[in-house]
Amino acid sequence: MSELKVKGTIIKIIPVESVGSEGKWKKGGFLLNTGAQFKPNVLMTLFGEDKIALLDSFSEGQEVEASFNISSTESKSKAGTYFSNIDCWKIQAVNSASVASSQPPVKAEDIKDEDLPF
Repeated sequence: MSELKVKGTIIKIIPVESVGSEGKWKKGGFLLNTGAQFKPNVLMTLFGEDKIALLDSFSEGQEVEASFNISSTESKSKAGTYFSNIDCWKIQAVNSASVASSQPPVKAEDIKDEDLPF
């Protein structure tokens, strides 16, 4: 499977909570607005303290690119019912500089008459 990524704006950081039968695991996350026309908000889940720490350098309103895995699990309380998780494992800031072209910009004074296509 290829790497799954999505870009968007962090609109809410979800507080960390203890999960599991004895509360051994920590879970946090963030709500990402992808800008899609329909249902633009995606809840990205972070499991474990190392993944939750990824979010420490980001804040609400910041544009990011998140890499994630999707998994589905059958409910233990209701057979035949499944729920899906979007587990984020990498977060990167989106900078306008990172989208820069590999070609240097052309200045008007650098264009010579013989370079013109007509």
